[in-house]
Amino acid sequence: MLRALAYWAMLQRSQWYGVDKLLKIQDRRIRKLLNHAVKEVEFYRKLYSSTTISEDDSGLELLNRSPAVTRKMLAETPLEKRTANSVNLNKTLKRTTAGSTGIPIAVLETKSSAAYWVALYLRRLWA
Repeated sequence: MLRALAYWAMLQRSQWYGVDKLLKIQDRRIRKLLNHAVKEVEFYRKLYSSTTISEDDSGLELLNRSPAVTRKMLAETPLEKRTANSVNLNKTLKRTTAGSTGIPIAVLETKSSAAYWVALYLRRLWA
């Protein structure tokens, strides 16, 4: 619960940031996410193999050049190939989407990701 409250406090502070600061945070997080995906996850490493990541590119430019991921692609790829090498599978909880589009997708939830979702719910509750 402490982790959720820490995330909630961060979300509460960030709602007052200016546009420039938010864009810098967004850019940094997109670049970090794409770098992590390429280094740690087989599925994304193969998908983004043709995308060159340059220090000069913004996160949004990298996203625009990267191939889109579809539900079908996720459904056809085993969960293990969509999971970062550094993730301890024994410390995750497997969740499955409802499949309302006809394709249910399995994802893994960590304590950290669950805490972030709680923080988002709390922020919405008190908005």
